[in-house]
Amino acid sequence: DTLPKDRIEYIVEQLKNKNLMEIEIYMLIDQPPKSLLDLQLIIEEMEERYSEEELHQILMLFRMDL
Repeated sequence: DTLPKDRIEYIVEQLKNKNLMEIEIYMLIDQPPKSLLDLQLIIEEMEERYSEEELHQILMLFRMDL
């Protein structure tokens, strides 16, 4: 699924606020996550860096129906 440009800009801004590394942001935009497993494959030390609630917030950014 390709994300619209304005949606990508919004998502990038939100992810920067969550202190994701630039490479992680690029990877998430390139391969939008659909599950926590998808996030785990991209975000280094995910469990140590983010709470479950924060991870769900990240996933919600990529929902196409918002």
